[in-house]
Amino acid sequence: MSQFTGALPINDDDIRDVFFHLSFEDQTKKIATKYYSQVPDLYILTILIDDISDILRVEANKDGELFPHAYGPMLRSKVLFAKPAPSKDGVYHFPKELFQ
Repeated sequence: MSQFTGALPINDDDIRDVFFHLSFEDQTKKIATKYYSQVPDLYILTILIDDISDILRVEANKDGELFPHAYGPMLRSKVLFAKPAPSKDGVYHFPKELFQ
């Protein structure tokens, strides 16, 4: 995806919290289902931690679970790949192959 330039779009939650909300692979299904079940064209983006280490912080939420947050522009050139998130009836399914 390195042919894309510029920054990724930000959503209202990212604007409010002043960082990009990211998830580790094992958190993806839970977060997608909880917050994005009504999004008809959700995509899973893979971004290597090393590629954004200068803007990345791993922080605990109010329940103590650790999440990656990016404080700064998320450049499209940092996206390793983007794939549609398969869903049925608002429930996302993330087969292991999706992350390869």
